[in-house]
Amino acid sequence: MFRVTKGMDMKKNVRQIGMMTLLMTSLGCAGGMVMPNQDNLEVKLRRFEVIQASFDNLETEVVVEVLNTSTAAFQAANGVIEVVAEGRAVVDDEGTHLDEADLDAQFSGSKFQGDLASATAIPPQEKTLLRFPVTLKLPDDPKALEHVIGWERVLLSVKGDVKISGKTFTFGGERELGLPVFPEITLLNPQVATVDGGKSGVAFFQVLVKNQNNFEMTVDNFDWGLTLVGKELRALGQGGPEQVPPNSDLQLDDEVPLTRENLGPNVRSILKRHHLEYSVKGFWNIKGVQREFNFDGAIEFAR
Repeated sequence: MFRVTKGMDMKKNVRQIGMMTLLMTSLGCAGGMVMPNQDNLEVKLRRFEVIQASFDNLETEVVVEVLNTSTAAFQAANGVIEVVAEGRAVVDDEGTHLDEADLDAQFSGSKFQGDLASATAIPPQEKTLLRFPVTLKLPDDPKALEHVIGWERVLLSVKGDVKISGKTFTFGGERELGLPVFPEITLLNPQVATVDGGKSGVAFFQVLVKNQNNFEMTVDNFDWGLTLVGKELRALGQGGPEQVPPNSDLQLDDEVPLTRENLGPNVRSILKRHHLEYSVKGFWNIKGVQREFNFDGAIEFAR
């Protein structure tokens, strides 16, 4: 009886010690688990990045920073974002703010949505960038488009949320973003020279289409005409499309003969002048927005 009782007591003690060990281990594991919260994770809006642009859309990515100060790794997923085009952004000594006196009814207040590009690991004690692709559609109406492009910069308000290891974090703020730029047209130094002993001549004109954007610019219609000493030597037509590479100039050259046929019977006396008055007129059209240009001046002979 004594041996049986002792064996039973020993088994009971072993079971109790095992249960206590299991309980202490569980408590230790629970105490070691780190959950995402406002104390160890900071989520904030950083910036807009333009991936691709045109006079139709701005393909952007909204960049959000997550600072993880804990020793645990987390996972970001299921993020959504809303961007509102507030209006023209003014940058001055007071910072960036909205020009409430210059709004566009078709664009101001426009809302655009986006989702987190992909599930993203949040390593411990590091900064991680989350990316939300958002397409900002510019106005289709030519008058509204011209007005908005004239802002140069647009003020955008952002609000969104993202789930990090099951917990939802919100973020938001305002950022300003540069808008596309319409082409700049310039006339390079025109030249004129006589040939055949002064019986005829030739004029050289170069029109430059400047693209200050980071994307290839499509000019739907472009043309220019030339008048020299009151004579139309190059007719202004309906034009055609032109492609201008990003951050580049498209140089359009024309070599215009000066002969009896286009200047008349007084061509020799005209070519003896010290200078000849010219007028270059043209236009460009992008998505229905049309502007004209005009260059007047005088060119001297290369003698």
